[in-house]
Amino acid sequence: MLGHRAGSARPRPILDLAALVASRDPHRKAFYRDLLTRHKARKQALIAFARKLFHAVYRILKTDTAYDGNKLFLQNRP
Repeated sequence: MLGHRAGSARPRPILDLAALVASRDPHRKAFYRDLLTRHKARKQALIAFARKLFHAVYRILKTDTAYDGNKLFLQNRP
């Protein structure tokens, strides 16, 4: 089902804003620009970026580990 939004609607604007702010960091900006170079629309790239951040936060909380941006946003993709 394309375009279906699952889950609570309350965190979505927060994640969107967090992704927008985080996309200004040099390491994260490279990931965001990579999405744009793969012909993603700006909103679509922002949502993909927010989803990646959400999964990172979930994993950090679930495994009780420290954040490591080098693992999350790799500089060179295969």
